[in-house]
Amino acid sequence: MVKSRDHVFRVRTGMVIFASLLLFLANQPGLTQADGIVITSLDWHPDGETIAIGYGVLIDNRRSCRSGYFFDEEVHLYNISTNVMNVISRPEPTCSVNSVQFSDDGQFILTSSESIEIYNLSTSERINGLGGPILFVSAYWSPNEDEILINGLAASFIQDSLDFTQTRLIFSPPEIPGSVQFIESLWNYNGRNIATITNDIVSLSSSAYIWDANNGDILTIFSGYPATAMSGAWHPEDNIVATGYSDGLIVIWDAITGQIVRQLDGHSDAVYDLDWSPIGSQLASASKDRTVRIWDWQTSEMQVLDNSRVFTSVAYSRDGLQLAYGGQVTDATSPAISVVAHPMVIPIPSPTPTPTPTQATGTSD
Repeated sequence: MVKSRDHVFRVRTGMVIFASLLLFLANQPGLTQADGIVITSLDWHPDGETIAIGYGVLIDNRRSCRSGYFFDEEVHLYNISTNVMNVISRPEPTCSVNSVQFSDDGQFILTSSESIEIYNLSTSERINGLGGPILFVSAYWSPNEDEILINGLAASFIQDSLDFTQTRLIFSPPEIPGSVQFIESLWNYNGRNIATITNDIVSLSSSAYIWDANNGDILTIFSGYPATAMSGAWHPEDNIVATGYSDGLIVIWDAITGQIVRQLDGHSDAVYDLDWSPIGSQLASASKDRTVRIWDWQTSEMQVLDNSRVFTSVAYSRDGLQLAYGGQVTDATSPAISVVAHPMVIPIPSPTPTPTPTQATGTSD
């Protein structure tokens, strides 16, 4: 699911709603105490003050529509300076807004749910839309915004951004068994390659495919990790991908060789979201273990920013000077997000060695 728009793409896992609706959802079959309304997606406007927020239902660690709850028909835009929430009305209610992304010029916003839609932010006009029989997991503009990468549960599509009837490429490798579901598809920083992250719901393992955005040819396979993938993010300047897993581990791997570069161990539960800083020096993570963390991925040093609730989404501003994050919606009167200025990993200094006492020696009279 794009956060900082220096072409950092990543998964999003997130509604200002009424207290009565929260109570209603909490009492429905299929929802556990740990599930409910969450922030599924965050993206910063180029102005550095407005944040697009997607909300949805989280069931069994996944954004879900299987419970049939349709509660939100608006795109939410929160201004952190004025504390004002504005909305753009959607044509029909949805059970989960799975991704939100501003255009580079800040004039448009792209959203995904049961449909893919583009809105003009000045007029609130819906200028393009694509419906379907499935839930769209995500939709992201290419780096030059002439195409849109759409991720479904069993295939990824590259569409013309101006004409949704024009599908240029469909990616669905024939050798993938029916038990495999697509979790996310991510453009790389120059738009030439795409990473598609998948889970096998039978073996509870995950794989990722690097494929050519021009012809769909598979270039690299990163496979066999013994846990389900929850999130992913392509580095903004390099051919490395970070993937977050259900066991709490974050794996950084080489998109060319398929080899593991580094493993970041610190979370104790599912890593719902990841986002690289705009220059790629840090990685932010949001987890079910009730923490938001930032990592210096090259040294594995880590800083816990918050440990107050389950967190499902995290996003750097485009200049990297602010970090927004959110998760469970526990207060129906609040946008349920926090913003930290100048996020950074503060190295823990090594303890100063205590001088070893020395025994005085000499002769006595």
